[in-house]
Amino acid sequence: MSEDLLYFNGINGDTGSYDLDSMTAARLFDVLRGVDEVANIKELQYRVQWENDKHLGVVEGIDATKIEEAG
Repeated sequence: MSEDLLYFNGINGDTGSYDLDSMTAARLFDVLRGVDEVANIKELQYRVQWENDKHLGVVEGIDATKIEEAG
């Protein structure tokens, strides 16, 4: 197999980096076969953080129901 790196869609809005690290086709094949279960740890950590983060709402004086105010 080629040693070219594969890049996947999805940019982390906080860091600006890819959500999934680039990997070779051989590594992707191993991940898909379940050879390395730790490969998905980054995705799982992101999902846990997303579920646990609290929405703080909008600043005082902004109507959250009006898109022109709340963005």
